Amino acid sequence: MYGGKSERSDEAPAPEHGATDMRLDDHFGSDSTLQRNERVKLAASFWNNTGAGMVIVGMAGAFFLDKPPGTWAKIGIAIGGLVLGWFCYSIASNILTYLHTLPEERR
Repeated sequence: MYGGKSERSDEAPAPEHGATDMRLDDHFGSDSTLQRNERVKLAASFWNNTGAGMVIVGMAGAFFLDKPPGTWAKIGIAIGGLVLGWFCYSIASNILTYLHTLPEERR
């Protein structure tokens, strides 16, 4: 920043400025089993949270929407939310089961 102009660089700041360039790939390697396990856990967490969202939206839709007249339509919406939530939860459970059944040297 000389003369009011800022020069942008793709390089990380030098260590004397208090920052270091540490990336996960550089530290563990791109084929690290630790990195792979974290990606698997992230995918399982995504499906688990998606399933929880389906259950919440299904219940809220069943009780707060005015459009579907009748009790059975609202019960059907609630059950649909529960089924979709269970389906997403089972995907997450299968992902984590796969992770725990790997041989020790692959984990």
